[in-house]
Amino acid sequence: MGEHDLVEQARAALLNSPHLPLRRLQPKAERGKLVLRGVVRSYFHKQMAQETLRHLPEGWRIDNQVLVEWEPLAQPESQSEAGLSPVPTG
Repeated sequence: MGEHDLVEQARAALLNSPHLPLRRLQPKAERGKLVLRGVVRSYFHKQMAQETLRHLPEGWRIDNQVLVEWEPLAQPESQSEAGLSPVPTG
């Protein structure tokens, strides 16, 4: 299988994935390996991207360069916004 066909097969697999974040990743063939680049929000999605592409033709391997950039949950500015009451002291 040629590089172009490999990349198209990988792109189709990612686009058909039930995991929506994988659809934004970019596969590229480089020197006998399929390099996967992009950004996801969890290590789970990074691993799912690799699992989605693990059935490559003989002689190809995956170089998973996907970055994980998670966003922490927003913190409330005060206890009252969080629904907490002040603890009585005394």
